[in-house]
Amino acid sequence: MRETIVALLETHGHRVAAAPSGALMREILREDALPDIVILDCLMPGEASPSLALHPKEPRLPVVMISGIDDAMIFAREHKLQLLTKPFGEAQLLAALDAAMASDAFGQRDA
Repeated sequence: MRETIVALLETHGHRVAAAPSGALMREILREDALPDIVILDCLMPGEASPSLALHPKEPRLPVVMISGIDDAMIFAREHKLQLLTKPFGEAQLLAALDAAMASDAFGQRDA
């Protein structure tokens, strides 16, 4: 799924840094050039998604959390993260990105 999302985002002109694990995501977020947004699948290997989802809070990055699991969906709602439920299509992914980036606050904002 990661490769498909990366290809789709690149097709729409986005610059993408993919992280196959939580540790690599944290490394990317320590770099000087921060991303504009974090898209996080709740099943990312190596670390529980809740701690990963809240990690971008310090630099106030928007987060889109992808899940179909009830606990993850509840967590996303409680922490005001933009939630994209599985299964989803291209239009839903792009709409979730737009909603998450619509303001300068962390998380879901006003979506």
